[in-house]
Amino acid sequence: MRSIRIFILIVLAALLAAEPLAGASIEVRAVARAEDLPEPFCTAWAGGDILVSDGRFLALIGGSDRALKTTLNLPTASLKGSVIAFVPAGRDCADALVIGAPALIVKNRNHYLTYGALAPRPDPSGRTAALEAEASYADAEGRKAAVRTVYRFGAGAGRIEIVSTLTNSGTAPFEGLGFSLYFNAQSSYYFNPYNKERFPDLNFRVYQKPKHALGWLNLNPVPAGGRRWPGTLAPGASVSARYILIAGETPEAVTASIYRELKAETA
Repeated sequence: MRSIRIFILIVLAALLAAEPLAGASIEVRAVARAEDLPEPFCTAWAGGDILVSDGRFLALIGGSDRALKTTLNLPTASLKGSVIAFVPAGRDCADALVIGAPALIVKNRNHYLTYGALAPRPDPSGRTAALEAEASYADAEGRKAAVRTVYRFGAGAGRIEIVSTLTNSGTAPFEGLGFSLYFNAQSSYYFNPYNKERFPDLNFRVYQKPKHALGWLNLNPVPAGGRRWPGTLAPGASVSARYILIAGETPEAVTASIYRELKAETA
């Protein structure tokens, strides 16, 4: 019981301390060499990747079609258009992630799509920025789909809001369709309180990483009985998947940020 009270106090303290910095401003630019990075915070970087920095948090979006190896030595989804690092600045921490590639299940087969051109959308005010990525799917049976993913950044917030919209752009319906975004934190250890019966709204994971932490909040429906989401998609219809990626110095700080997000979603 005492340990639970201590954890609650730590989370409450993180809630108070995790407010965005008023003076933070976002910079978005491509990197060509190691010297273009403000610090060596991504072990998987390559020329053409896109840096998003506000001085407090650093994010890197993959700019080329390449893959990493998972902890099981299997290839990941493409890094192009995916978040490949997201860390607090100045913590002397480095990471390599693969988060954001469109993942479809069609006829019981997994399809990981690769984004085409990437379009950074910085706000002249420097307070926000967005990055758009698009991908497409087509098969021999006439099914076609288009995916548009938007990453939204807020200065000093330590969060990336991700909305990915899947549209049936063909004339044939999708049945038994699964749609999500690929997520690989390159770590097997995480905290996840989700329970379908007791905690259906707590669909998130918190990963403790070297010198920082990462949180992944899934805001999408969880179908009953192991069914897939969205299941069906008629020609011309669209569905959007929503996630929030959070970075922080400690798991407690990240957990506190996630609970703030959940309160805002359910208010």
